[in-house]
Amino acid sequence: GETAPVPAGELTVAAGSFESTPPAFPDRDAPVTVADPTNPKNHVARIAGSDEMGFILPVSVPAGTALLVVSLGLLHPPETKLVPYPDGRMPEGIRLQARPMNELGTSAIYAAIVSPTGQWRCLKFTFHDPPRKVKAIWMEGPVFVDDVRASTSGGVKQ
Repeated sequence: GETAPVPAGELTVAAGSFESTPPAFPDRDAPVTVADPTNPKNHVARIAGSDEMGFILPVSVPAGTALLVVSLGLLHPPETKLVPYPDGRMPEGIRLQARPMNELGTSAIYAAIVSPTGQWRCLKFTFHDPPRKVKAIWMEGPVFVDDVRASTSGGVKQ
């Protein structure tokens, strides 16, 4: 249908700063909250491998949203070991995924290759026509995450 322009809006991401605990989802991964390696007074989510591959944070996205933007702070420590490809080449970084998912499990996935810089930086993931009633964001890779935010922009489908 037609897309009508609407003002961009910030959406509430439950526990997106990791200073509080998000509501529990059955059979879904909760964030593992730890002290920020660069500032022990700050809390962040840790993703460290096989037992910590991702986490769920609830977001309520208005029906008809045409564009969803997910942003987050990411710290990828320089001492993170990258696993070489079968041909012996070293990868540029890890694959980080953001995945809006509705209550039926329908999702759209956006992935980025993130190299280990050792500094906090902001990443943005943009989803066109995200699944309705998005409930979660999911990421993977041996990294630290903070300040997860979501916003709508561009328009609402009529």
